[in-house]
This record gives sequence, structure tokens and C-alpha cells, in this order.
Amino acid sequence: MVPRTVWVRFDDYAHDDLDRLEDVTYYNDDTEVFTMDTLGNRTNVNDRNDADIPYVVDTDTNRYDRIDNEPTGPATIGYDEAGNMTQDKDGNYYSYDYENRLVKIEDSGYTEMATFDYDALGRRIRKISCFNIK
Repeated sequence: MVPRTVWVRFDDYAHDDLDRLEDVTYYNDDTEVFTMDTLGNRTNVNDRNDADIPYVVDTDTNRYDRIDNEPTGPATIGYDEAGNMTQDKDGNYYSYDYENRLVKIEDSGYTEMATFDYDALGRRIRKISCFNIK
């Protein structure tokens, strides 16, 4: 019998005392570092390419307002009146039902990417992915 080598990939995740993600060291020694404010909002990410990506938080609503270091300029994040995110930094759109449950994700061209179904108790029972979600 010929010996076989098995490669196992490990990523290391570090958390703070409140169990919030602080940094990730990937199997290839790439790292990402996450910085948060006192309320636990992400304020910055130092990504694998050593680029700082600042997150701007609206202090009135305690929600992310935009992400500043995008290749095409600042990315605005949208919310509905109930506080649900309706548009993410990549331009994807999110739709919710009357109980604020996520029911659909569409890309920036309004092509359906995923749908979600719930049972009578409000538990998500099905996710149908139409494409690869970013």
C-alpha cells in the first residue's frame, strides 16, 4: 500500500470577551482584522490585501450607513422603515414579508438570487438559491 498525504486546512478565528470576531488567520497566513466601537458595530476591516475598509455607522439609528473603501467609491446601504436592510454594499436587494422575514434576494439587475419560505411558526424551512450568492 502506498502512503497517502492528507492536507487539512485550518483557519483560526479570534474573539473578544463579548464573543465578537476580532481577527481571522487563514490557512495560508493571510489575515483580516476587525475593529468595533463600544456598541459592537464594525468600524474597520483590515483585509487580506492589507487594505483598510472603514464602515460608517449612523449614530441616530445605530446602523451601517456606508462602507467607504470600495473600488467604485463609497457603497451606501439601504434600509426600510422597519430597519431591515434593503440594499447591501454589493448592490443586492433584499425583500421582506409582513413579519419582517427575509423572503427574496435579487442582484443589482433585479435577477432573483434566492428565495426563502417559512412555516406557520415563523421558522425558515426552505432556501432556494438561483445563482451563486456573492
